[in-house]
Amino acid sequence: MASNDAELQAPVVPEELDHFRQQWRSEVITRKASEAVPTSPPSANAAATASSPPPSTTVKAVPSNAISRHLSPKKSLKAVEAGVSTVPLVAQTDLETHSDEGVEAYMAATRHERMGNLSAALMLYQKAHKLNPNVEQDIRAQLRKQTIGTSSSSSSSVAPASDPDSKLYTYYDFPEVTDRNPDDTETLVQQFSKLEIGFEPLNPTRTLLPSEILSQIIAFAILQQGTSTVVNLSLVSKRMTVLCSEQRVWRTVCEKVHRPPSPDPLSVELPLYGDSWFDLWMDRPRVRCDGCFISRTNYLRQGVAVESYYAPTHLISYFRYLRFYPNGRVLFWTTTNEPVQAVKVMNADESSKLKGAMLGDYRLKGDQLNLDLGVQDRPGVRFKAVLKVGQSRRGRMNKLSWVAYWQEKRDSRSDIPLSTLRPFMFSKVNSYPRRLA
Repeated sequence: MASNDAELQAPVVPEELDHFRQQWRSEVITRKASEAVPTSPPSANAAATASSPPPSTTVKAVPSNAISRHLSPKKSLKAVEAGVSTVPLVAQTDLETHSDEGVEAYMAATRHERMGNLSAALMLYQKAHKLNPNVEQDIRAQLRKQTIGTSSSSSSSVAPASDPDSKLYTYYDFPEVTDRNPDDTETLVQQFSKLEIGFEPLNPTRTLLPSEILSQIIAFAILQQGTSTVVNLSLVSKRMTVLCSEQRVWRTVCEKVHRPPSPDPLSVELPLYGDSWFDLWMDRPRVRCDGCFISRTNYLRQGVAVESYYAPTHLISYFRYLRFYPNGRVLFWTTTNEPVQAVKVMNADESSKLKGAMLGDYRLKGDQLNLDLGVQDRPGVRFKAVLKVGQSRRGRMNKLSWVAYWQEKRDSRSDIPLSTLRPFMFSKVNSYPRRLA
């Protein structure tokens, strides 16, 4: 049976197989070429060639770009022309038309991308690269020629950035300038040095106010809102910046905040600070009222032994709080409450509700702060303390160190040892008033 099948099979001739392959290849290339050739009236030679039957040894004439899509890029054009009888090239005008259409499609794609229509932009980008694979390089070259001024007006469809009807700008609307003269920088510096820079406020009514009134307004704002207001006022205009640094502003602030116990005026101490009221405000010791001073004390206490082999040790922590008021009053409170809860309830008007709180007066003399405190449920007993105003790494006037602490009852005095007392550190509280006086 196998022998009969072998006899029925026709022998394969290599020449016939090669002839079939060549005819099939010519038909495929002819169909692809007809799709790529632009619609134009065919010439007499082309019509005659199309009507004649295809020869067995030659391939019909097709454009070179159609052949390049079906052959390997490594083959040269000469090798292609060697195996083809006649291969007419595409006209140069057709290439320029495809290039212009690619640029138009690319620019339209950038506008759609700016408007957020990404699907349309993607389709136009693909179309532009199909029409002109080097469309980006062409756009860069055209914009560079327009910037340098070496090219005349061309028929390019690239919309310049100065077009009043075009509100969409892309990366290519701002070309890079490679040819820059180093002398241009010096010329620009000389031109800008001759200009007069003026600062105009947004509200022109402020320019009509005299400087004396503006200085009083600045001083009042500092006394009511704290020294942080100076930063905001300085940003208003150049004139306000100059007024915020004037001596009369800081003299008013210093005279309201610093109330010396002696009858001598504050100007007597001015030479100690270089005759500058601002330096006097920064360096002269003062009491801060926009927060509270906190002192934490820890000690160990031996617990009750449950068994002979177990003896617990407890860590005890408690806090001392000091809050000063601009009217000369001070609140002293010793409690185990954490600062988060304590600062909310510390109020001089409600000091009677705080267990262990003492209310009194304070007096600042130099860097010595004297406290005179009284206990409501213990009449005739006064607690007095002397603290030193200092500074730490966190800022100025934010540390109080113990100098002396004692108790007075009638005619007796009992000193309290300072070894168990820790210094106070200032903590600003945003909910407290920021006024200085």
